[in-house]
Amino acid sequence: MPNPEITENLLEKGNRFFSQKKYKEALECYEEALRINPNSAKAWSNKGMALRIMGKVKEALECYKEALELDENLLEAWLNKGNALRILGRFDEALKCYDHILKIRYDIPQVWINLGATFRSKGMFDEALKCYDHALNLDPFNPDVWNNRGNVLHLLGLNEEALNSFNKAIEIDEKISESWFNKGIVLYKVGRLEEALKCFNMALEIEPDFVEALVNSGEIFQLLGDLEESLEYFNRALKINPNDVKAWINCGVTLFHLKEYENALKCFNQALRFEPQNSKIWLNLGVTLYTIKQKKRAMGCFTRAINLDPSIEPMIKKAGFLPIKKRSNKK
Repeated sequence: MPNPEITENLLEKGNRFFSQKKYKEALECYEEALRINPNSAKAWSNKGMALRIMGKVKEALECYKEALELDENLLEAWLNKGNALRILGRFDEALKCYDHILKIRYDIPQVWINLGATFRSKGMFDEALKCYDHALNLDPFNPDVWNNRGNVLHLLGLNEEALNSFNKAIEIDEKISESWFNKGIVLYKVGRLEEALKCFNMALEIEPDFVEALVNSGEIFQLLGDLEESLEYFNRALKINPNDVKAWINCGVTLFHLKEYENALKCFNQALRFEPQNSKIWLNLGVTLYTIKQKKRAMGCFTRAINLDPSIEPMIKKAGFLPIKKRSNKK
């Protein structure tokens, strides 16, 4: 007969590893617990949690299925199952899991948070906002909820309200880089560039390798006309993540304005390796080639860009890169 004390000790040990982000070690503890007691619903649920965070979402889902077959009232398994389904894009199934929990317990903040995230993924922003407000009624000092709420308000176009939410998140915990970054994004979008830059810098003080904050800072310096500073930020981003397409494009645009055309071409070509169907990259490549008098190659790039996005053809013609066909007077 399985020893419940040994099983519980292994689960606690696994949970300690999990909280330390030592997921492999946590998984080994949960699997050892299951070898001792294969009928432990909690062990199955925890094993699924470790697998999910390690990227093995489908395997995790099977663990939650096992857990719920053993104990259909294990709310954490329903919650974890919903999270896995959400990651897999199976949003309606995820909603059913969270709804099942709410029929039993209405006062678990994390359920409302995950419900809000699912509605957000479905583009149902008003519903997502209601969920985050429910979560805040239960846990008003949770900075992550204020941050998520701010993101939804921004998506709804309510930028001042979004800024208030991000400020609240920062007031509760000023060491969360994501809150500073998201506040910066809203300020950037509404044209408050200097304030946005300060927010991105705060995010980078907390998390120096925050690539998106580096790229957005570079874009602002680009807009402010400080091209050398802009280039420095894009290069820093690319050292951290050489696959960041946005950084390669912006690096190319900055080098173009610095009249370093050959280096700009290298950046656009590098970006195309990752996104060959991106019309903006082909357009920038074409403009650069046209500028250095390689018009035949440039025309090929413009044609490729138009094939990918026909809406940009008038702009290319208006800029004088393509001839405008004259209408025939013949009847």
